[in-house]
Amino acid sequence: MRSARRFFSQGEMTELISRVRRKANGGRLIDKIDHALVTFAWATGCRASELASVSLSATQPNWIDLQSGLVTITDAKWDSKGTIP
Repeated sequence: MRSARRFFSQGEMTELISRVRRKANGGRLIDKIDHALVTFAWATGCRASELASVSLSATQPNWIDLQSGLVTITDAKWDSKGTIP
């Protein structure tokens, strides 16, 4: 049996981002990467598998165009596709 879907509340997201931001300010690269990944996932709504497959190459199904500031997701769950600012 599948469990009910669970989403972060606004307060939980605020606390999570605040904590990773404080750690990132400590200067360690891994903490800065954690902050970037959490912020990116929150801002775009990408699932973990989509986030893990994002590339900077337009030849990949999920990619970031740094020039335009757009993320293109074409390899997503339920055949959903889109471009996210």
